[in-house]
Amino acid sequence: MNKTLLNKVLIGALVLIWVSVGYKLLKPGQEPVVTSSKPQAVVVAQTEDTRQAFEWEPLVRDPFLNTISKAKKTNETTAKKPLGRPPTRPKQTSTIWPTIEYFGYVQKERQSAPLALIKINGVLQRLRAGEAFQSIAIKAVYQDSIAVQFGSENKVFRK
Repeated sequence: MNKTLLNKVLIGALVLIWVSVGYKLLKPGQEPVVTSSKPQAVVVAQTEDTRQAFEWEPLVRDPFLNTISKAKKTNETTAKKPLGRPPTRPKQTSTIWPTIEYFGYVQKERQSAPLALIKINGVLQRLRAGEAFQSIAIKAVYQDSIAVQFGSENKVFRK
């Protein structure tokens, strides 16, 4: 079909639809409803509270899986035993770590171990795996992280 002919047919259909909508809104023979502008007294009767008690029953059939489950019975006569004091754990002495930031690594073609760029307490250091600085030992260097030992604790720092 030609584009111009298709456009003319669609515009004609659109006009027919709007004409039918306008006709339904403005039907001849119907008079508009007029409401009075005089205020009317409204009497509200006070009634008793007619709320109904509603008791919830647990679902027996699962509507999604279409399976039937058994309702769990609770025994209300069983008294709960008071919980004793929680067991005390020995306090772990946590080491205060210096601020460490890992920026990445550099590796030459001839070098076997990569050189990690690390900022320790605001000082930029270049260290390889196995080297130490201020009692901080570098255990392993990876693309996105490093394994560090400080005292007897090990941590992994990411970029």
